[in-house]
Amino acid sequence: NAPVSALQRGLLVAVIQVALMAAVAAKLYFDRATLPRAWIESAGVDPDLPIRGRYVLTLFEKNTPDELPYFLDLMAHLADQGIPCPHPIANIDGAYLGELNGKPAALVSCLRGSSTETPEAAHCAEMGKVLAHMHKAGAGFPQHMENPRGPHWWTTTAATVMPFLDGEERAML
Repeated sequence: NAPVSALQRGLLVAVIQVALMAAVAAKLYFDRATLPRAWIESAGVDPDLPIRGRYVLTLFEKNTPDELPYFLDLMAHLADQGIPCPHPIANIDGAYLGELNGKPAALVSCLRGSSTETPEAAHCAEMGKVLAHMHKAGAGFPQHMENPRGPHWWTTTAATVMPFLDGEERAML
């Protein structure tokens, strides 16, 4: 067994980071496709409104009220650290999580900008900088939660989707 070089360790950490980001992105896209949400835009010049701008109201169908505060607190922490992510809006009691029609609900800010369909090297470099900043910002987050999309979820989800895959996809999974 040859010792692992610093470069190999660095590459392994990078691969793990990319895998984690891919898992988060997959969850985001799944949630965006399946969760009911409404776009809300407040009046730009209404002095009676404490908040102005565009927001997204999300009703959570599958997540429980017990697990959502961690994610909303993390989102707020990252946004407060300058990471370009939506910031949850606290209610009058200071909580990010509320309830609407008997379901957990959250209001978050909208991000400015647009998606890039064909990213170039400069986009990838910028994403790397943001990922590094996010990693550092996340290190200061005081809460901890076991990964809900870890090995147990992998095996459970794989068993659920396996009947819908063809032979090649099954072999890959």
